[in-house]
Amino acid sequence: MPGSSLIQKVGQLIAPPEVPAERFRHVEGQACFEIYRTERVSLTSIMFSGDDWRWRLRSAAGAVVVNSQGYSTERACQAAVAALRQEAGSATISEEQRE
Repeated sequence: MPGSSLIQKVGQLIAPPEVPAERFRHVEGQACFEIYRTERVSLTSIMFSGDDWRWRLRSAAGAVVVNSQGYSTERACQAAVAALRQEAGSATISEEQRE
């Protein structure tokens, strides 16, 4: 993955932003958020995709549980992870009622 990556254990930084994610592996038995930058790809001669910041949540077993949308800055991506971590503990489950 190009660019800097930030891998966080839930509650603790385990890789500094300047160290590429390829140098780190998921620590088994610990859930973690991974923050990374996607590659820029050309869709057409004038349209491009990627080159945005995303996060994913891995389970303690290492499986990807959630992939995020793209964010234009690393700071916005980190803020989304922080908000999720703060709110998730008190979140309830609601089911849509079908008529």
